[in-house]
Amino acid sequence: MNLWIVRHGEAEARANRDAERRLTARGQQQAAVAGHWLLGKGARPVHIVASPYRRARETAAVLAPLLAVAVVESALLVPDSSPQRVVDWLAGQRGDLLLVSHQPLVSALAGLLVHGDEGAGPPLGTASVAALAGELAGPGWLEQRALWHATE
Repeated sequence: MNLWIVRHGEAEARANRDAERRLTARGQQQAAVAGHWLLGKGARPVHIVASPYRRARETAAVLAPLLAVAVVESALLVPDSSPQRVVDWLAGQRGDLLLVSHQPLVSALAGLLVHGDEGAGPPLGTASVAALAGELAGPGWLEQRALWHATE
């Protein structure tokens, strides 16, 4: 399995509800640059799975046409989700996937998948990408192949 974990692009500081925060113009640009990086690295997910929060959906909407894939939403990818629940779900999936989510989930998930420890994940800024690969049988089974940070 190839797995790309993407943190959403920069979002506005406030909204009526956290789930409704929109991407800023900078966040849109960050997502586009991340998409081109992914494309250049040969990313070919079967689809994008995004948090239902607006900023993640908007990031996925930028990535999807670049990678020529569809987007599906999953409540498993909201910021305070259990990384172990996501790993359990991933273990039942087939094909390469790209996830778009939030902190603290993205770093904790990467740490759990690579090191078997939620606290060992890399810091992921807005629109950062952790590229992981391997045979997913549980925590600690994937290898981190690349870590990319948006500079836009």
